[in-house]
Amino acid sequence: MRAVILGGATAERLARAGWAVDVTGRSPGLMPDELAEAGVRFHRKAVHSPVVISSRAVYVDASD
Repeated sequence: MRAVILGGATAERLARAGWAVDVTGRSPGLMPDELAEAGVRFHRKAVHSPVVISSRAVYVDASD
């Protein structure tokens, strides 16, 4: 199961509930500490990458 989530609060709730949550962005330093503490993983994307939908987009994979 996969979902794209826009919003850090939803990402944090899903991660704390045991979901595997990954976020994308340009700078890992801009990811809120609360997300890192919840186990959210950051993946750096190129500035011109078409994969980056939004600086606040969150990718969730619950296939495990």
